[in-house]
Amino acid sequence: VDSSVAAALVYTCFPENSFAVVGVSPSLSTVHLENAISVAEHIGIPQLTIPTDEYTVPGYIENKGQSCYHCKTSLYKSLSRVTVSRHQIHEALRKSRAYAYAYEPNRTQVKIFNGTNYDDLGDPTRLGLIAANEYDVCSPLERLTKVEVREMAKHLGLPNHATAAGPCLRSRLALGVQASVEHLRFIEQAEAVVRTALNLRDNENMRVRMLLKRNYRIEVDQNRLAEAQSIVEEVFHKAKFPTDSKLTVKAFRSGSVST
Repeated sequence: VDSSVAAALVYTCFPENSFAVVGVSPSLSTVHLENAISVAEHIGIPQLTIPTDEYTVPGYIENKGQSCYHCKTSLYKSLSRVTVSRHQIHEALRKSRAYAYAYEPNRTQVKIFNGTNYDDLGDPTRLGLIAANEYDVCSPLERLTKVEVREMAKHLGLPNHATAAGPCLRSRLALGVQASVEHLRFIEQAEAVVRTALNLRDNENMRVRMLLKRNYRIEVDQNRLAEAQSIVEEVFHKAKFPTDSKLTVKAFRSGSVST
């Protein structure tokens, strides 16, 4: 929701030369990509998608505390190369709904905005903030708390104002578990199975965590614990967890494996 509010505000201020860009890689689930496209369409802001390559960086893959920095560095490096005309944006939208790739580093640089809020600034695990500073990224929401950002999203009429937070898939991996493409895709698949089995609404929290020593954990809101426990065997088989692994259920806690 943070990036959605930032996009809505930037588009309001600069309707003639602003566009939303989504970095696409294995760490972004299909569900969240589709949601981003839908919200951008609701706002009316032209949208582009660009590939990022953090999943090829050794420091990202090893997942020992620096992955967020490498991820955001890859994102901002890619964003800094995006310099397109409004005509090109509309042509891209006309031809492919919302998908386009634009890399023209010899043209005028763009100004990058992100959705960092005040609460994020106090989170020591968000090393992506260092990358944002290195690329001179503007954070228009940095004086607003998450609650205030959601209130603003509701005031702006954004459809995702109450949607549960959806951080990248890498955040589901315990420190030391490699952030490989295989692991990221498995987590996305497993969460899709859980989401369907529990018929979760978009304002409900859910994570599938990959822990050390072939342990896995489903995390859901407190009121869903009993139901989640009852589907463990179903999820284990449908998502094809390793036969020698263990799957447990626990109450959701944001960032429970980040430290």
